[in-house]
Parts: sequence; C-alpha cells; structure tokens
Amino acid sequence: MTGVQTCALPIYAITVLSVLFRYGHDLGIVENNPLRERVRKLRNREKLPANRPWTVEERKVVLESAPPNLKIPLALAMCTGLRKTDVLSITMSSIVNDVISIRTSKRGVPVKLPLHPVLAEALATRPKVDAVQIALRSDGKPWTSDGFDSAWHRLKCELEAEGKIDKGLTIHG
Repeated sequence: MTGVQTCALPIYAITVLSVLFRYGHDLGIVENNPLRERVRKLRNREKLPANRPWTVEERKVVLESAPPNLKIPLALAMCTGLRKTDVLSITMSSIVNDVISIRTSKRGVPVKLPLHPVLAEALATRPKVDAVQIALRSDGKPWTSDGFDSAWHRLKCELEAEGKIDKGLTIHG
C-alpha cells in the first residue's frame, strides 16, 4: 500500500473492496457483491466548517515543515487571503515597492496588499529563474492546480499523522 495517503484510506479501501467483490462475483467465488450498491458515507458528527481558520501554531508548523517550493504558495495564501488560482498565477511583476497589486481571477476586482514579512521571508528563498509566476515547483516551472493540490495534500496528511496540525485545514482557511 505504498503511496496511499492514510487520510484517504477509508475511501480507497471501499474502492478496492468493491473491485475485488465484483471480480469474485464474476468468477463465482462469492455469491453476491455487498458493495454493488453505492456505500453511503457516515456523517461526521464533528461538523467542521468548510474552511476553518488556521491557528497561529498551525501556520508556524506548516511553513516550517513545507519544502521551499511549497512554502511560497502557502505563504502567499496565508498572508494575502487570495484564492488558490490567484496564488498560483500571481507574477513577480505584481510586487512593486513591497505592495502586491493584482486583479482577482474570480471577480476581476483590483486588490493592493502590503508585502507581509512572513511572505517576504518565503520569497527570499525563491530560485532565480526566468518564470514569471511567484510560486514555482522544485524544477523552477509554474505549479499546476492539480500538482499543487497533490503536494499540499501530502504535506497536510503527514502533519496530521504526526499530530502537528488538526484535521480540516484548507488553503482558504
């Protein structure tokens, strides 16, 4: 089971068992497939808000634990409150005199934000490459949304498993 993230294990297990039962049923090994019908998810009794706020400790732990290529987009999200799409597409030319000026992608609203010291510290680690985007992968190329989500998910699951952060952390928190 290498490569399977522990926080996604229940869904993955149901998927694998469903495939195995279907295969066994087709071969006549089992009489019926108990997972033939869709399995209803159990309700989470501890209903967490969709984007709960990060604690000060979580912000510190995540930034200290993140590799440099992930630290910059996380610091951008944390210090600006911008959506992931904007965080991944914002360019170096958007920063002039310690002010970030962009037009948001969702509503087209112009936004000017001061450069937070935490973000400035993260930006100091950015590799000197020709890419115009601020947030870059370890190979110096811009993040894709899926690539960023995958890297963020891995880091988050590791920190949750180690008990360093609580469940329910999202980029928009």
